Amino acid sequence: MLEVIWILCFWNFDNWLNYGWYKVMCMIGRLIYLLHLVSFNCSVLYKDKFTQQ
Repeated sequence: MLEVIWILCFWNFDNWLNYGWYKVMCMIGRLIYLLHLVSFNCSVLYKDKFTQQ
């Protein structure tokens, strides 16, 4: 799937479309990164609660 997106980006030389794809990819990357941070912090907090009991 990613290959298709990259091919579309390289084939289409319209700057606006390329910038649009770039923004979408960046947003998806940031969301995934934030989700990883949140899930990691939650697991650490739960471990602390369990060890205290």
